[in-house]
Amino acid sequence: MFGKKDNQNNAANNAPNNAPNNNNAPNNNNVVVPPIIISNDNDGNAATQGIRFVFAQNPAETDPDDTLPILATTVPLQTNVGDRVKLDAMVQINVVTDGDDGNARRETGLRIERSTQLLGQDTPISETIVVVVVGDDQLNNPLGGNEYTRLAALTWVDTPPAGISTYSFRVFQTNNTNIEQVTFSDRALNATIFPIGSSLN
Repeated sequence: MFGKKDNQNNAANNAPNNAPNNNNAPNNNNVVVPPIIISNDNDGNAATQGIRFVFAQNPAETDPDDTLPILATTVPLQTNVGDRVKLDAMVQINVVTDGDDGNARRETGLRIERSTQLLGQDTPISETIVVVVVGDDQLNNPLGGNEYTRLAALTWVDTPPAGISTYSFRVFQTNNTNIEQVTFSDRALNATIFPIGSSLN
């Protein structure tokens, strides 16, 4: 028979799996996992704040009428001077051509932004961290139109100022020819925060 402690451990081991491939799992938008201690002092006490991980993800397709959507936004996270934040973002781009029986062209601009509330200040400071433009120059566009999907992914390392920062992944420009509709799905933004003690200077 299990004791009370064993029952607690057994319940913890049988907790639902919240991984994205679990069909019954929630989307887990903006989940922060507990810190991992990466350094200890001579007495065995935690000496350095551990690596932290934040992510936002959403499989839903964006509204076709929203041509410049925000794809994902993290929860606010606190950083100190010298901390590094590794950013990873991806999105599926869904394209429908207009069926004019000519080549179609699509161009989509994506960027990751940071909004930081500096210590002692009331107004957040916004900054663009990285920008990419992805597109197709000659998409086949037969009568009746055609459908295409593309995957876009980017990664970057940011060194934010000390304060409370929020990262956003968004579409900032579109330039289309003979395109009926562009939407975005399976969008995600990950942020891994490496504290000063584990950063490369």
